[in-house]
Amino acid sequence: MAKKIDRSRIEAGRFELPKKLAFLAEAKVDYTSISEAEDGWRVELPATAVAALAKLKASLKSLKADGKQVATVHADALSAVTAAHEVTRKELASAQRKIKALEKKLLASSATPVAAASAPAKVSEAVPAKPAKVPKKLAAKKATVVARPAPLATAGAILPTGDAPVDVAVKP
Repeated sequence: MAKKIDRSRIEAGRFELPKKLAFLAEAKVDYTSISEAEDGWRVELPATAVAALAKLKASLKSLKADGKQVATVHADALSAVTAAHEVTRKELASAQRKIKALEKKLLASSATPVAAASAPAKVSEAVPAKPAKVPKKLAAKKATVVARPAPLATAGAILPTGDAPVDVAVKP
């Protein structure tokens, strides 16, 4: 049982378009009437309106195809950038590991010369700060102090902060 509703009744506000057919008013499609049937809605259109709808459908399909194509291009570009980023991240992680290993090696190599260089410093600390009492026989002779830098275990070693170690020799 089909119930036919003319366009004039819809425009007069006596009948409301169903949500499924709201596109007719939005796209300003020229239709004559709509009817409700058991299997759905039927719309009567003039030939020019059918041609306009066919054109809209074709443009919609081409728009969707273009959208899919653009999405594919963007996905490919994104995957390429992501792969490049992953390679760069791995290189950065490798470089950071190498830097840490070199820092540990540097600390280990600089700790050894510091220990070797600090040994003469301990010897120089053993020399009393106050001059010891010198017997009168030796007092007549003048003592000379010669300061020279202590030899380093390796060339170019890093010395601890502060004064450099000094060997002190007393010549009679």
